[in-house]
Amino acid sequence: MLETITDRPNKLYYRHYKMVNILLDQLALQTVEDVQRRGFNALPIPASQVLDWDGLSSHASHRAIARLAGLGWIGRSSLLVNPQYGSRVRYVSILTDMPLVADSPITGGCGGCRACVDACPAGAIGMDRFDVDACHQLLKHFGKTLHVSLICGVCLRACRGQRGEGGWEK
Repeated sequence: MLETITDRPNKLYYRHYKMVNILLDQLALQTVEDVQRRGFNALPIPASQVLDWDGLSSHASHRAIARLAGLGWIGRSSLLVNPQYGSRVRYVSILTDMPLVADSPITGGCGGCRACVDACPAGAIGMDRFDVDACHQLLKHFGKTLHVSLICGVCLRACRGQRGEGGWEK
């Protein structure tokens, strides 16, 4: 789906983005039911629920949770970068008191890659900075002109992780 994006989001990407979020939320609810049947507490955090549109924040950061779980690192785009899939992933989180085997965060990062820097239509991504305001302004513009709600996807399309760039280590 991301391959259909060029320099801006499109309706096809927007539709699939929404559908994947619904699927993730359904899977989280099913998992929570299973965890609760086992006698533990669990709370699903919706895949894409924004509580504060100006600050772009929600109940919990899926990126931070996934980073701590060892699924990737925070890249230049401020998105989680998975070493195998880049930023081309979606996450949903479940908070629980069920004992789980913990992993550790991945060390390393984007290295010299600048794919998202070069692709960003807002110019919001730099080698050592992310301008959340520039990104947010362009997302609002896309919402008004393309009728897609606060999504872009251009940096997601560009980011493919570090396959071939020296790898990563745990």
